[in-house]
Amino acid sequence: MKKLFNLLAALILASGSLFAQINPTSSPYYTDGIYSITADSSIVGNKKIVMYKPSIPPIVKYPVLLFQPGANGLFGGTINVHTYDLYLKHLASYGFVTMVIDETSAGFPSGTTMSACLTWVKEQARSSSGHWLANYADTNKIVVGGHSNGGVNACETLADNPLDVAGIVFFASYPSTFPTPNISGYTGKVLNLAGEDDESSTPSACYTGYGKFTSSDCKTWVLITGMGHGGFGDYVNTSQPVGFIGRDNATATVRHYLVSFMLSQFKNNTTAANNLFTSTLRPNTTSEFETSCSTTTKNDLTLMNEDIFVYPNPAIDKIFISMANEMHDKASVKLYNATGQICAASTVNNSYAEISLENLPVGMYLIRVESANSIQMRYIIKQ
Repeated sequence: MKKLFNLLAALILASGSLFAQINPTSSPYYTDGIYSITADSSIVGNKKIVMYKPSIPPIVKYPVLLFQPGANGLFGGTINVHTYDLYLKHLASYGFVTMVIDETSAGFPSGTTMSACLTWVKEQARSSSGHWLANYADTNKIVVGGHSNGGVNACETLADNPLDVAGIVFFASYPSTFPTPNISGYTGKVLNLAGEDDESSTPSACYTGYGKFTSSDCKTWVLITGMGHGGFGDYVNTSQPVGFIGRDNATATVRHYLVSFMLSQFKNNTTAANNLFTSTLRPNTTSEFETSCSTTTKNDLTLMNEDIFVYPNPAIDKIFISMANEMHDKASVKLYNATGQICAASTVNNSYAEISLENLPVGMYLIRVESANSIQMRYIIKQ
């Protein structure tokens, strides 16, 4: 019966969703974001942390995702610190600092290692020691997360440091059932992604754990059609398959929800909020979707001044910049591609500017508007 169901589900995915949702690889977040990425590493205690950051220093500091991998079995070694690069390095290309703790051992639920790393990140970001984190990391927007056992330990870290953790991301994971962490009063943001065909972290166990965040004012649950435990990382384990969803669709679906959630909730990106909350803009591999988050968000370009508008977005051949305040006349407008190169420029005259996109390839770009009074940025998508 299960094989028949899988076959029917696969046929539905191949032919298109009944609700006209998008094919996963058509998600705007399937491809890399605008930023090229540089890598770094450090040793905290006796654990290595691999870090990814945009090559362009921020005007507004980047949110941080601190992540722990799943655990290898007693004689296994397929999971390592780079197993989740397809998600975490990818997320960094959208303007985040992502960090992966080189800890893949199973054991009693504990947030000790991740808590030590969290403390180290805060210390480096707030010190004058010269570490790049001081210029890059927003310590008010540190998110923890993990796959399977890594998510269990991330939740322990959250319980131990609730005021220092702005959110948590579960990949096929849930809070420990013994001992049970005290998370009932946690008010931060929660994303729980689970696989419909996961026999290691079952959907029912993941959803039960999701329900324990009773005080969160923004939590989102996603159950992914045909996804097994192995879909959440790039590794081969016959007992933890990717699932009939396939590698490409698994990657695209997780990227869609991880990037749209992080952008909308921690960078106030309106386009990402639309892609997360609008049913027809979600991947057709979505079996269940539930959220308590506000479905509207403040435009990320207006965080400094609510007097600039960029439209349309997405755009095909041209974008327009309108300034509500004449004090921004003569502001420079620059458009950057994914490698940080300037590919177009203009100047605001009479509170207005425009930039042609006709000769640019399809993808995501960063627009930067700089006047004597402010610097403001926004992502745009060229279709």
